[in-house]
Amino acid sequence: VYRKILTAPGHMRSGLVDLITREAQHARDGKPSGIVIKINSLQDQAVIDALYLASQAGVQVKLIVRGMCCLKPGVPGLSDNIAVRSI
Repeated sequence: VYRKILTAPGHMRSGLVDLITREAQHARDGKPSGIVIKINSLQDQAVIDALYLASQAGVQVKLIVRGMCCLKPGVPGLSDNIAVRSI
């Protein structure tokens, strides 16, 4: 069970990017896809880039961010499929 949990600092970035990339591939293949992430802050450039690519592939992304968010939602051609809610 512990192997399924993404823990920082060792596996969180790579695991999250892998999961986001998988959803983008599902969207490209015409399979159902979607991402919902609740996170304390979003500042990691690798994760942000992966989310932008997923949005461009057609994945609907919903982010619930408690702190700082460096991603820009709703930018045409880049992040039109991303919605961010700040709590």
